[in-house]
Amino acid sequence: MIIAGTTGGYTVIGPSGYSGKNPIANYQSKANAGELNKWICLSIHWDVPGGNNASQIWCNGKKLADFTARTSPGSNTMTFGDFKPAGRAGLKGDIAFFCLYKGKNLTESNIKLHNQVLCKWYAVNHDPISLN
Repeated sequence: MIIAGTTGGYTVIGPSGYSGKNPIANYQSKANAGELNKWICLSIHWDVPGGNNASQIWCNGKKLADFTARTSPGSNTMTFGDFKPAGRAGLKGDIAFFCLYKGKNLTESNIKLHNQVLCKWYAVNHDPISLN
């Protein structure tokens, strides 16, 4: 998995690198964002003002990694499932739910709660999520 818009251009998560860049973390048991033909709950939490390692990647209620998000120049176009509106690395899958909180950072317990609700809603196979 590649998260664009981070320091260094992009961040890699998973079992192998991409274009010479090593992953910062691997997937976990029942939290594999690259697993095919299964629903997963993936949440990316951006905190640019928070600074170094203030942003987080979660899958099925498990925190995969912290990363540093960078300021984006902005655009009047929003793109889902690709890097750019013109297309570059398209998503081969479906997005069932998208949620954006502008100017609000969620606590880890709120992130877990969101993941728990979405995993139940979409019947995602996951380990029990502890809200503590």
